[in-house]
Amino acid sequence: MAPRSRRSKASSSGIEPDLISSLPVNVREKILTYLPIKEAVRTSVLSSVWQETWTSIPELVIQDSDSHDNTNALVKLVDVILLLHSGPIHKFEVQTRAQSPDAFDRWIRNLSRNGIKQLKLNLLRYFSPTFRYKIPSSFFSCKTLASISLRNCYLKLPGGFKGFKFLHTFEIEGVEISGDCIKKLVSCCPVLENLTLRYYGNCNDLNIQAPKLKHLSISGEFTSLNLRAPMLLTLRVYLTDFLIENQSCKTNLKQVLGCMPNLEVLAMESYFVQFLSKGHTRKLPMTFQNLKKLSFLLDIEDEEEAVFVFSLLQNIPNLEVLDIEICRNWDDLPESPIPNFWKSVDAKDFSLKRLRVVNIREFENLQNSISFVELLLGSAPKLEELNIYDDNGRFSDDYMDAQAAMCLKQLLLFRRASVKAQVIIKS
Repeated sequence: MAPRSRRSKASSSGIEPDLISSLPVNVREKILTYLPIKEAVRTSVLSSVWQETWTSIPELVIQDSDSHDNTNALVKLVDVILLLHSGPIHKFEVQTRAQSPDAFDRWIRNLSRNGIKQLKLNLLRYFSPTFRYKIPSSFFSCKTLASISLRNCYLKLPGGFKGFKFLHTFEIEGVEISGDCIKKLVSCCPVLENLTLRYYGNCNDLNIQAPKLKHLSISGEFTSLNLRAPMLLTLRVYLTDFLIENQSCKTNLKQVLGCMPNLEVLAMESYFVQFLSKGHTRKLPMTFQNLKKLSFLLDIEDEEEAVFVFSLLQNIPNLEVLDIEICRNWDDLPESPIPNFWKSVDAKDFSLKRLRVVNIREFENLQNSISFVELLLGSAPKLEELNIYDDNGRFSDDYMDAQAAMCLKQLLLFRRASVKAQVIIKS
């Protein structure tokens, strides 16, 4: 007969062994990173093994709720956590409505001594829309930073700023910063790959020189834009209309789009097409060999914008996906009939050889819109789908009038360069 195996003390006494507490400390720390910070702190009552585990977790993600009382409690909680914490803090994220610049200064000063790599300060302004936290000098002592995200702050570089040599991601939203600061910060971060600028203030001239940059997103106002990013893969620009009305000089297209030969995705939103089309002629000074996806907002009855878009499409030989949102300036309609630019273009002189998918939003039953669709169908031999999103319900059975029915008939009967092309109306 085989000898019986010995039972452990825990088993013989009816107490199951604590398998979780026997896990390696780095595994226990990882488990705690998936808990809200308050719950992670409460694990200290589980056993002596867990008593201090939370004080060494390398990732701290903290978020307050909606009331003033909770924001004050959060500030006290973070102060205690940072005071008792031992070991490095690689990731620190906080979202709060608190307006406690002295506390924020303490946190950043602490982080600068603890090997911080990812820092996210999401400072909400519901209680005071004008509040902006001034980033302290200790922030620039965080030499190990690889990712920065700031919201509703004031950022000014110190005189001796030499950059963040490990920084690959930089994101700001609602941050007061000058164009010179953006230029210097970007140029002093040699491995920067991802840059997001949303609703920044005090910056009319944007100058971005970044040799390693791969992804750039800009949402805001500017009167001039200078981009030099030879490794850029995606560019998204949302230009608000606040300053565009005062833009009277010709846009330097080489300065804006001329130094990004590897670009694969280009999104031109809001007034950016209008900005690029200022004073433009029919020939573009650059070709985008690698561009696969293009999206833009187009005033369908603005001939200057139409000429620019036409020239751009001719210079993207490998375009595969085209997303268009059509708009019309109802406040500035001319008294005489609007020239139909797209009708004047011969499909034989306009080829989109690799285009597979077209998506059109806010489609208007206007002759320019109809002629544009006709041109796309007749010049794309590999087209599979042309999707028209019926955002206003004009083509639905319940609302379609005789004019909309005639328009739909035209769209479905146009000649197609591709035998596979389908025109699909999507509600």
